[in-house]
Amino acid sequence: MLSKISPKGNEVYKRIASGELAVIDLPITHQNESLDNYYQRVADVVFAHPESSTAFRRLPSSARTDGNYSETNTILRERYRKARTQGNIARLFTKGKISVGVNIRRGDIVRESQWHHRLLPDSYYCGILNDVSEILGAENLSIVIFTDGERGCYVDENGLQQDWSAHPLLQHSLDIRIHLDESRWLEAFHNMVSADILVTAKSGFSHLAAMLSDGVKLVAPMWEPYDGTSDCLFSDLETQKLDKHSLTNILRQFQ
Repeated sequence: MLSKISPKGNEVYKRIASGELAVIDLPITHQNESLDNYYQRVADVVFAHPESSTAFRRLPSSARTDGNYSETNTILRERYRKARTQGNIARLFTKGKISVGVNIRRGDIVRESQWHHRLLPDSYYCGILNDVSEILGAENLSIVIFTDGERGCYVDENGLQQDWSAHPLLQHSLDIRIHLDESRWLEAFHNMVSADILVTAKSGFSHLAAMLSDGVKLVAPMWEPYDGTSDCLFSDLETQKLDKHSLTNILRQFQ
């Protein structure tokens, strides 16, 4: 599973083969088992092995599933698009520009330390936007950041309010806006799905949007694989950066 998330995952198998990492098998799902019960069993195993020298292996389920959408992706996309024709969801991007949807996970993962491993700093997203702006031209982009803030304001990874219209880490003047209203989650989700370029967070919300998206996905690797979709470029697990040459190639379709 790890090797499908990123080429870096192959290093994990080398460490396992050398004996540096021990492998613990996660429970398999059973027919008609509730998700709550299954996730609790998985959590019990994971929390029983807090040591850093442990790798967890997900075994094939006894029930037929398609957790990475590799077999069901086409029909899910078709059904999603059909469903969207029955409702009018506002498009938030500036007409005539290349649309860039950015999902930044904040909210509870900023407040609660047990979720800090999901945090990606503002510098990660600014680095991507700076590179995309350089390649495609800042004046050609319409960017919407989809996030969950505090008291109606965006906060960075340290919980501090930040103004993206004048972010000190951005190198270009950008057409950029913030979508903070969690009650309008479907509006946010659909605009992420329909964006020309989607920049993901370590989030199931991002993951599902990427599965349904026909656009380019600039992905922060996480525990869920992305082999159910195409046009993905993964950031490096260690440096948290995208390869500039690969980014230029995948964005060439917009030039």
